[in-house]
Amino acid sequence: MIRFFLLLIFVSQGASAQVLKLSEYLSQVKSSGAAGKAAELKDSSTELALRASEQVTALRLTGSASYFDDGRPTLNPSFQGENTLVKAYSLGLQQQTSFGPKWGLSLNQSETLISGPGLIIQQNHFFDVYPKLDVSVPLWRNFLGSETKATRDQLLFQTQAARSFAKLTQAQRTVEAELAYYKLAIARQQLLIAKDSFDRAQKIMNWAQSRARRNLGEESDFFQAQAAVQGRRLEVLQIENSIGDLERQFNIIRGIDSSQVKEKLEYQSFNPTDLNLVNEKKRRLDLEASEFNLKATQAGAALQVQQSRPTVDLQFQKLIQGRARDISGAYSSYSSGDYDQWALSLQVSTALDWTLSNDLNKAAQMDVEAANLQLERDRLDSADAWETIKQKSQLLKNSIQIARELETLQGQKAQAERQNLNRGRSTTFQVLSFEKDYANSRLNLLNLELQGRQLISQIKLFE
Repeated sequence: MIRFFLLLIFVSQGASAQVLKLSEYLSQVKSSGAAGKAAELKDSSTELALRASEQVTALRLTGSASYFDDGRPTLNPSFQGENTLVKAYSLGLQQQTSFGPKWGLSLNQSETLISGPGLIIQQNHFFDVYPKLDVSVPLWRNFLGSETKATRDQLLFQTQAARSFAKLTQAQRTVEAELAYYKLAIARQQLLIAKDSFDRAQKIMNWAQSRARRNLGEESDFFQAQAAVQGRRLEVLQIENSIGDLERQFNIIRGIDSSQVKEKLEYQSFNPTDLNLVNEKKRRLDLEASEFNLKATQAGAALQVQQSRPTVDLQFQKLIQGRARDISGAYSSYSSGDYDQWALSLQVSTALDWTLSNDLNKAAQMDVEAANLQLERDRLDSADAWETIKQKSQLLKNSIQIARELETLQGQKAQAERQNLNRGRSTTFQVLSFEKDYANSRLNLLNLELQGRQLISQIKLFE
């Protein structure tokens, strides 16, 4: 009965440790980890911000309201009064077109009241209503919409570059989480191997101690076995210490302030055929951001050239005014066209310091050249990094295959030597050395498999 209850306790303790899969851990990092959530939000925000360039040519609603009270002395108070009060309102649409001209269409309304003693004018209180059309056509700066296009392209490419960096950051966070998972899972496997090696060394030490007490073996064999046990114990302590650091990093990534990971982690033997994917030709994710950065710099240089040019705009204004003593009459009268007005003007503006404009244009061209050179270097780095991954992948495939064969041979060798020791045909030192070789071959295989997983994770930074 006691054994039955002990078995139940053991089973319940084992069941309490849940198995945390890699996919579940990545979901936790994405939903709860600060860095993961920040990367996801940045990715979403840059996706929405891709429309920022549309603001340059977007249709805009304009409106205004003003109150004007003029009590200055007039030359003829009988006709001009002594005080003029004007309330004005306007509502309209405005747009900068992609091909250069800028237009605005508005409906304007005002109320005017002229007051003063001895005023002899009959219409001292009236309403004005007039729709107005404004068109400005650039003849030099922004000719055919060149400045508008440069402004729009600069915003678009800057946002696309930020979008690419956000994708890169998100991929880096995923790689960071995957490596944290694999490192902890493999470290726990290493701890099992170290404990198994410690247990074997302890059994050999007990056996050597028993033989030494019965004068069937040398005391030096016991000391040798005792030293091996201490060495194995030190290895266990070192791995346990490293696991503590890995568990804290594991929790920090998923947004938990703790130094203990209670869940079990899945560990499956690495399949070297996964490295066959690197035969495809890919490039780093940051290369796309560099390309967009170059385009944004080129657009900025074109914008700087346009902004340094003189402004020569042909402006046209047309309005149809209606006036009456009441607001309804004003709305009715403007449609008759009796008070049409139009104006045509030429506006010119230019900088006096041409040397400043030239320097700024030269600086913009230097920025373009620097961005070109940086993109060329990034392409070389990307190609070199991919070639390095391809070479490492082939080396790792061969190394893992050899390490697995070596692990099998070392295990067979240690087993055979333990049998020889039991028959009195070997020494404690020889068995301990073979056991150490076997443990090292197992640990070396785990390290190679971790390198393989790291390489697979790095491939996620390429497209």
